[in-house]
Amino acid sequence: MSEILIARKKDTPRGEFKTPARDVYVYFDSKNNDTFGAGVCQMPPGSNNEKHAHSDADEVIYVISGTMKIVVEGEENTLQQGDAIMLKRNQVHQIFNPSESETLIHTFTFAGTKPADAIGSGYGNDDNFTVYPPGE
Repeated sequence: MSEILIARKKDTPRGEFKTPARDVYVYFDSKNNDTFGAGVCQMPPGSNNEKHAHSDADEVIYVISGTMKIVVEGEENTLQQGDAIMLKRNQVHQIFNPSESETLIHTFTFAGTKPADAIGSGYGNDDNFTVYPPGE
């Protein structure tokens, strides 16, 4: 019988970025799997993340709810619920929630676990990032 991995939100630590504000749940990373990492991000209205790139993995982002403005290599695109985008390694990108009232919720899946692990361990900036135990 093959192994089945199930991650439940109630058992997943929550990561909180203070500036720009957003919550992240990393459901799968290298402790679970060595081929990909995956999670969910909740971005409050009017917020954005840092301009960045991933040198270790390709990334697929899927919009669960809300509207996402994403700038990739200087080109702006708008994604709605049900839309997805694939970012190749080293593509510089930044995500914005342009809404004044609606939270943007999107998934992220990395082919290669390191970026998901980096988020799970604080994205390299402990002053800006707090990890809360499951259920908090």
